[in-house]
Amino acid sequence: MNFSRAITSATYVWILGIILFTVAIYLPLGENTERIANLTLHIAIVPLAWFGARHYYKKAATTPGYLLAIAMMSMTIVLDALITVPVLIIPAGGSYSAFFGDLGFWIIALEYMATVHLYAHLKRRKSLTNINF
Repeated sequence: MNFSRAITSATYVWILGIILFTVAIYLPLGENTERIANLTLHIAIVPLAWFGARHYYKKAATTPGYLLAIAMMSMTIVLDALITVPVLIIPAGGSYSAFFGDLGFWIIALEYMATVHLYAHLKRRKSLTNINF
């Protein structure tokens, strides 16, 4: 596994996810802005994770998808713990336990990991069908 590439891919996904979440929370789209921002992230995480996996596998990496998914999600959790929670959540009245204990967070995490794994699986399947004997 190319850890620096996995970290870079996860960081790109995290930055884009934070931007979308922040924009969605400040748009006057309804009364429960946090729910709307979470819904936005639920929808956006699939193409964002796909982009991150594609970025990682661009250099013909052979890392199993589940390992890349775990690595990318681990990096996202670290970034959330170091930046997202102290900068965005705590000033808004939240806490680490509320953020990481939220079921929505873990559903998004599962979507993220499943998408990365699916990308790797489909890429591997495609590369196997392109082998000429």
